[in-house]
Amino acid sequence: MIATLRERSPLLGKIIDGATGLIRSDGPSAVAGLLGALASVIVMGFFRFSWGTTSLPELVGERLLPLLPVDTFIKLLVTFQPHSKTSPLGLSLLGQIVVGALIGPIFHRLARTGDEAPSRWPNRRALVTAGVFVLVMELLSLILFWPVLGESLVGDPIGRARFITSMANL
Repeated sequence: MIATLRERSPLLGKIIDGATGLIRSDGPSAVAGLLGALASVIVMGFFRFSWGTTSLPELVGERLLPLLPVDTFIKLLVTFQPHSKTSPLGLSLLGQIVVGALIGPIFHRLARTGDEAPSRWPNRRALVTAGVFVLVMELLSLILFWPVLGESLVGDPIGRARFITSMANL
C-alpha cells in the first residue's frame, strides 16, 4: 500500500519517509517526555493531597477565569456541562502531558552533541540543559501565577502557601 502511494505521488512518498525518520529519531525522546509529564502529574497529585497545594491546572483556572467576560464564562459552563469543573481540569492535565511529550525531543536535541557515544548517564551539557529548563519553567510559573500562588487547600497563610506551592511546582 505504501509502495503504491510512493509511486503515485513522489511528494507523499517524501512526506512518509520524513515522518518515518522523525518517528525513529524523536520517538524515544517524545516517549521520555510523555513519561516525565505523567510522573509530574502524579507528583502534583501527591502534593495536592499531602501538602494542600493547588495544581497547575487549578492555578491556570484561578488565574484566567476572573479575567474572562461573563458571557464567555457562561458559554464555557454551557459547553462543558454537566461536568463544568472537571472537564476543563482534565483537558488542562491532558495539555500538560502533550506539552511534556513535545518538550522531550526539544530537550534531547539541545542536550546532546553529535560526536558522543550513547551513555547510560547524562553528560554535563544534558545536566545544564535540564537545569536551564527547570529554572525557565519555574520563573515562568512564578511570573504567570504570582497573584494566585497564595491559595491553599488547608488554610495556610498566604506567604507560606505561596512558598509551598512554588516549591511543589519545581
